[in-house]
Amino acid sequence: MYLEYYKLTRKPFEISPDPKFLWLGSKHKETLASLEHGIAENKALMLLTGDPGAGCSANFLDRHRPF
Repeated sequence: MYLEYYKLTRKPFEISPDPKFLWLGSKHKETLASLEHGIAENKALMLLTGDPGAGCSANFLDRHRPF
């Protein structure tokens, strides 16, 4: 119903997050920069936590690639 109304070609609300619908605010960008720095510096342990719906899974899925 909302696909036609908003002229969408894909469903934006699925069980698993779709990185194509990811919006990065300033805090998201800061967090991703910290994670990328930790990966680049071979830090032994990094932890990403947040409230449900905060974007932790989407951020991970979007950035889970070789640096």
